[in-house]
Amino acid sequence: MIDYYASCAVIGHTSLSIGTDREKLLKITCDQIRLLIYGKHVGYFYFGGPSEFNNICLEAIKMLKKQDPSIKYLVHAIYIVHREDYLYGRKKIRYTPYQDYDDLQYFPLEFTGWRLALYYRNCAMIDRSDYVLCNVFRDENSGAYKAIKYAKRKKKDIINMVFCHL
Repeated sequence: MIDYYASCAVIGHTSLSIGTDREKLLKITCDQIRLLIYGKHVGYFYFGGPSEFNNICLEAIKMLKKQDPSIKYLVHAIYIVHREDYLYGRKKIRYTPYQDYDDLQYFPLEFTGWRLALYYRNCAMIDRSDYVLCNVFRDENSGAYKAIKYAKRKKKDIINMVFCHL
């Protein structure tokens, strides 16, 4: 039996870059998540908001769980909303259905601007994590890229899948 104690934040741009082979990225992401679970004892995955890479990672985790039901993991969806009841109201339609997650958490929106809120949400996930699994390309204006720079400053173990699928 695996002793789970580590956690991993999943971060990516809203869309995959042009030319990305989604099936190849899914396969190598599945392999990487398998390594995180079995080799690094990751049992907690934190997901932020809507992104194609988040969807790929969630799909990979579900596939692994189907192959090995003994895998125990918690998938946390981290939301930023004005009030917690928005999770079950109008906000939930924009995200992966909440029943796909083991736990929902919300961060009160204490700053102005949606993009800034996303950045702080990503930083909070990074603070809670030992590893960061991402698909982020260099774009100085991107919140995802800025979050990865934050993870580097925090000396987190970062696994960037951005060039693995080319």
